[in-house]
This record gives sequence, C-alpha cells and structure tokens, in this order.
Amino acid sequence: MPRKGRPMANTPAVPGKTSEIGRNPAVETLLLRAGIPYEFVPNFKVEDIVLNEGVQVRLGVHRAPKTTVIEYAAQMKAGVPFPGVVLTERYELVDGNTRKAACEQNGTVFFPAYILSGQSDSTYKLLALEINQQNGKRMEKAEIRSHVEEMSKAGSIIDPETLSRSTGASPREIRKWVRLTGFQTRAADAGIDTAVLDALNESVRLQLDRITSAPVLRQATEVASRAALTVTEAKELVSDIVDSSTKGEVEALETIGDARTSFAERMTAVSLGVGSRPSPMGRHKMHLSYLQKNLSAHDLDTVFDAEEKAAYIVQVEAVRALLDDLLRTAGGTGTVTAAA
Repeated sequence: MPRKGRPMANTPAVPGKTSEIGRNPAVETLLLRAGIPYEFVPNFKVEDIVLNEGVQVRLGVHRAPKTTVIEYAAQMKAGVPFPGVVLTERYELVDGNTRKAACEQNGTVFFPAYILSGQSDSTYKLLALEINQQNGKRMEKAEIRSHVEEMSKAGSIIDPETLSRSTGASPREIRKWVRLTGFQTRAADAGIDTAVLDALNESVRLQLDRITSAPVLRQATEVASRAALTVTEAKELVSDIVDSSTKGEVEALETIGDARTSFAERMTAVSLGVGSRPSPMGRHKMHLSYLQKNLSAHDLDTVFDAEEKAAYIVQVEAVRALLDDLLRTAGGTGTVTAAA
C-alpha cells in the first residue's frame, strides 16, 4: 500500500510514448492535499473502465454531451494530449466521462488514468465535484444540490464553508439543502405522506423543521399543507407551537387543533380546488387588524432605542402617506393623521 499522499510507482509506458503525457498537475495537487494515494497509469485499457452511479456527481443529462464528445474525439485524432481520467481502485470512473466517450468513438484502446485507493464513495464523489469545478464544465446547481443531499442522507459530516469553496455554492445554500434533506427524512420517519409534503414550498418546510416532536410535526405539516399556509402564517403557527411545547406535547397538539379550526374554511376550499392562499388584500386586512388591537405609542420607547425609533418613525410616516393616497383614491373622507 502506498504511503498516504504519495504517488504509487507508474506502470511501464507504451513504447514510443512518454509517461508524462496525460499527467494533470492540478489533479495531483488535489490528491496530495487530500492525502489520497494514487498511481498514474499512462496506458490504461479503456474497456476496463467501469461506470458506477455511486461515485458519479454529474447528472446523466450533463455527462459526455454529444457535441463535446465529437470535438474531443477530433482533437485526440489530431494528437492533442488530454489529461488522464480518474478512477477508483475498482476502476470506477470518478472523472472523465467525455474523454472516455471520445476514446470509445475513436476506438482508442489505451488512455492515461489516475487510479486512487482507500477512500469511501462519498470521498470520491467530493473529489470528482472539486475536479469538475476547477477543470471541467462547471456543475449545475441541481447537481451540486443532489450531491449535498446524498452526503446528508448518508450521514456525512458537512462543513458548509469547505464545501462552498469546492462547489461554488454559498454556505447559506448548502445549510438550507442540508436542513431540507433532514426535514424530508424526519417527515418520512413521522409517517407524513409524500403528497402532503409536495404541497409545501421549501420556505414553509424550513419553518416546520423547527418542530422537534414527531407527532406534533405530523399534525402541523398536515394543517400547513391542507390550508396552503403562507410562509408568514407557517412561521406564526410554528412559533405558537414551539411556545406551547415548553408546557408539553399535549399543549402543542391543542395549539394545532386551534389552528385547524381557524383554517377550516380554507382547508375545505383548497380540497375543493376553489381556493388556496389568501389574497394580498386579505393579508393586509389581517395586519391592519393586528395594528389596531396591539400598537401603542408606548411600544416605541420600550422596543426601540433612540436611533431605531427615529428610523421607525420615518417608515411609519411613509406608510401614512400611502394610506392617505389610498383613502383619496377610494373616495374616503379625511386622512390618516398623527395622534393629538
């Protein structure tokens, strides 16, 4: 077994060829940095390369695009050197789908290859992802997300910052994908039907992910799905559930029962296909009702410091101007004036 991070001895090159043809300094740097043992084989048999989805990161539609294969095949025939493909110790293709397809089109028997050893499939996929981002056609967001989801399902430890540097996806996106994958798994374990989940957008799912109890999650998800809750509504419901959960699971389920009663009419409308989310004006009505019942001048001094209060007053004045214009347009009498 080779020493960690050191190349194994090369096999003899084909007569008349140098063993340097097909070497890829960028790939070798990655392998040495990751401590992955490898052997560079300048004349590996193309027909021995194995395709295994377990170590592939590219989605099928993006592997070996036909026009690129034709281009590569023509360049190979013209004698243009190409970097070697990357294989596992089982000769499974990690990187080089297009080069392999071009070799097959040309009837090429031997091609340079890096043969790696001693790593898990997830490590090989992560390596393939980084090689693609650096040297190949950059991966689509869907491919990166699919890889993150697979890692998450496999229980791999994911460092969003490190993975971001390898993939180009932002740490925030990676954290979101990990959370959504975890939520999907928890929902399945809680016995939540797939059709119920499919009706929820990702933002609503992220809100529901705050619920820790499986029975509570199942009931809350059903209400959110059947009532087609908006993100704001889901956030408010989950906050109420989390608050009541501090008293116990029974109280949390009672909170969901109250929500089910509150959204009963909408659930019926959604089930009949004659309604879904409330209209924008319906939401405005709800917010105005809340302000009328709860807003007081005292809140400005207890919630905000002096700087925040000044900024908030500017925003309120802008809202007052909009409401004044709305009243005039609607034929109302008077304006929204400041309290005496």
